[in-house]
Amino acid sequence: MYKEFFEAHFSPQKHAPLSRLWSSAEYYLVALLGNAFPIPQEESGVRETLRYAGELVSDRWSLLIFPEGERKPTGQMGTFQPGVGLLAARLEVLVVPIYLEGVDRVLPAKSIIPRPGKTRVVFGPAMSLGGDNPQHLSQQVE
Repeated sequence: MYKEFFEAHFSPQKHAPLSRLWSSAEYYLVALLGNAFPIPQEESGVRETLRYAGELVSDRWSLLIFPEGERKPTGQMGTFQPGVGLLAARLEVLVVPIYLEGVDRVLPAKSIIPRPGKTRVVFGPAMSLGGDNPQHLSQQVE
């Protein structure tokens, strides 16, 4: 979950009361229904995210990360961000690459309501990542 999308929730002093209320409602709805937690892409907080992700993995949860950081309107795969490599290497977990086809038609970018349609899911082999360069590790998964 893109933390900066909920900026009014996390930085309420910068926003009007109605904006804060709406952002908080969206955040809690997504967090509760989607069983999601925020991952910062531009702000600080990576250590807290790593710590929390580590706790989840220790409790035997599986993490699902969309390494592109956003949905593309064309359905084309975008460049992977280094976060997936960083998490996999630091937490010493296997990565199972998953390719999702047709999601752009079922849930277009900027949309919150899915449409009926067909999608295809392809699972790749589990990968063990090691090294110190998160961008290079993410490229291996890509």
